Amino acid sequence: MGTSIIIRGNMSLAEYMGLLPGYHMVRHEFDALQAELEQYRWVPVEERLPEYTEHDGEFSRDVWVHVDYEHDVFKAYYCNGCWNIYHYDPGVSAHSYQKNITHWREIDLPEAT
Repeated sequence: MGTSIIIRGNMSLAEYMGLLPGYHMVRHEFDALQAELEQYRWVPVEERLPEYTEHDGEFSRDVWVHVDYEHDVFKAYYCNGCWNIYHYDPGVSAHSYQKNITHWREIDLPEAT
């Protein structure tokens, strides 16, 4: 069974085939942008948690976390099934944040020069 090509309008097959190299270039650029966006997106905690670091295997790297009811962002790390937040409101226990962290993302560090 062969592949069918639908050509719209007055475009000839030669004109259509001439567009393919441009399409592949744009598709490659699109895929590169998608990969970059994925790197910087907020990850739902239901989807996955930060990976543990290689040197100790118990702690994640520092990440940003989003606390749902506060609509705020904190620096934290993940260890043994718990989020550990560096800075939090002393009036709210850290345990209450554990249940309300909805998303996390990598911290963007500047490139070393």
